[in-house]
Amino acid sequence: MVWSAMVTAMASALAALLGVFYGARLTAHRESANWTREQRLKAYADLLHAINKSHGAFTLIAASLELNGYSSSSREDPKIRAAMKEWNDGEHEIDKSLPLVELVVSKHMRPRVIGGIKHGFRTRMAALLMQLDYTKKVDREEWKSASSYAHQAMIELPEMLHDDIYRIDRVQSRSQIAATRLRHRLVHRFSKILGRSRRQR
Repeated sequence: MVWSAMVTAMASALAALLGVFYGARLTAHRESANWTREQRLKAYADLLHAINKSHGAFTLIAASLELNGYSSSSREDPKIRAAMKEWNDGEHEIDKSLPLVELVVSKHMRPRVIGGIKHGFRTRMAALLMQLDYTKKVDREEWKSASSYAHQAMIELPEMLHDDIYRIDRVQSRSQIAATRLRHRLVHRFSKILGRSRRQR
């Protein structure tokens, strides 16, 4: 009977300790996931605002050039000059928002978000605008292609970033399910131990 009482006490204590441990671990994981989600929301919102400003200005310039028959003199159009300033402001805002994005973006999305934005299409836009502003060169097909790409990026990027935030919720949900299953298994196992211990008394 003494042994049965010891087994019962040990099993109860161990079950309580494991419950506290996994509960604390789950809480810490949930708090970390919530912090990451909040930081990504802020970083991605700032980045999207800057990209919409930059890419929107670029597509406006492209549309104005098309209306003017892609004439090199179009660069003197007040609308185009204002849009070029807007594009430049948007680019500065992108540069300011990228450091935080680099800190919080997932490994899965890093090549597409950081590589694509930091070292990708922005270089092409800058080259076309420099040609327009300094050499008065206007490549009709390049402008059409670049404008289409900028428009598409404004549609696809929000979806990509939304998926990166939603991925946190999926991981957190799987962790909660795993912890719940483990807790149920432990409760079931210790219940069997306690049941056998009581029968032996």
